[in-house]
Formats: sequence, structure tokens, C-alpha cells
Amino acid sequence: MNPMDQHLERLLEAAANLPSLPTQAPSVPHKAKVLARWRTLYTQPNWVQWASLLQHALGWVSVLGLVIAAIAVVQIKSTVPDEWSLAHTIVSLPWSALW
Repeated sequence: MNPMDQHLERLLEAAANLPSLPTQAPSVPHKAKVLARWRTLYTQPNWVQWASLLQHALGWVSVLGLVIAAIAVVQIKSTVPDEWSLAHTIVSLPWSALW
């Protein structure tokens, strides 16, 4: 039994132990509506599922970025054999094409 059902069971037991009032019992449809409303109050909101999805996506994008950076470093080292090759490549980029 999940915690919500245990809590509901305790509430129902406590209500059963109270002295009865001179009122008539609620109808079955009314009980069903109350229980349905009770269950919907304790469900997770939709953003919880999206947060998990975004966490996984961020992880995979980070891994992809590291792989691309490693490939770029290997490619730059194989084409220009000096220690300033990365800085030289960045400075010589056509920056006006990026904007």
C-alpha cells in the first residue's frame, strides 16, 4: 500500500471512531468524487517528468560537447604541429561570418 493510501486509511479509521452525527450518509457517487479528488491532489505535477527529461538531455549534450572538443583538438594537432595551433585557429576564424 502506498503512503497516500495508508494516510487515507488512517483518516477513514479515525472518522469511523468518531461519534456519529444525526445526518444521512453520503451517496456512492459523492464518495467516488471525494476519493477521486483526494487522489488527484497528491499526484506529481507535469513538470517533474520534464525536469527528468531535461536532466538526461543536458547530460547527453555535455558528453557530445566533450567528444566534439576532443575531436577538434586531435584534428588541430594533426594539421598544425605547434603548441599555438588552437590559439592561431581561433584568431584566424572569420568572426564577421558568425554575426
